[in-house]
Amino acid sequence: MNASVAVRLERLVHGTKLNYDERVRQVLRAIAADPSHDIPALARLVTLSDSRLSHLFKLETGCSLQTFLVDRRLEAAALALCQTENSVKEVSYTVGYRHPPSFVRAFRNRFGCSPSEYRAQQQILRMCS
Repeated sequence: MNASVAVRLERLVHGTKLNYDERVRQVLRAIAADPSHDIPALARLVTLSDSRLSHLFKLETGCSLQTFLVDRRLEAAALALCQTENSVKEVSYTVGYRHPPSFVRAFRNRFGCSPSEYRAQQQILRMCS
């Protein structure tokens, strides 16, 4: 996700621009609180169909809801890998992945290394600082 989209989404979450749809802000707050939500659950939260919510989210933010969810899940996973001793499998389930291999593949695509390698790198960086 590019920086301008991230800034726009940050404004959405904190309501700094008043003309955004409240349902999108509600979805953003729900994802911030728990990135394991899936699109059907988020759609039920704001009483929209999955497709209508996805369309509205893209229209309001310029970013697809699925892309945003994956991004937030991977950020939460990276944080959990650094702050807990949970296994990679446990972390994958915690952030909303049902299949750990899918999580590992997505994590590698985003961070350029496996979750285990990422954890080891972060531990080394902490020891050196």
